Amino acid sequence: PMGAMSCAMARVLQREGYSPLLVDVFRFSNDVFVGGGRRGTQAGAATVEYCARRTKPGSVVIFHVPRARDRLSVVPITTGFLEWCESRGLSCVTASELAASHVGANNVLP
Repeated sequence: PMGAMSCAMARVLQREGYSPLLVDVFRFSNDVFVGGGRRGTQAGAATVEYCARRTKPGSVVIFHVPRARDRLSVVPITTGFLEWCESRGLSCVTASELAASHVGANNVLP
């Protein structure tokens, strides 16, 4: 929670074979992910712009939508952001693909 990890959380992740993933472009706001209407459209465009200003090659971007009822509203935001990435020649990969491309000796992430 809030980007903080306790020692107990780290032990569980390690035991279960997970590696933490740090991000450099993070958009969290329940206010942003309000679907429909003028406010929703403006908020979506503002989110795309916010992330576009901060994204560079190699960035790890996350749209955090904690409330289940708001999750569908992130679809047009994600679409807009992916279109922006494509227009700049940036490609996207999953976290699993990113991790696999950086695995070092003995399958350990650096």
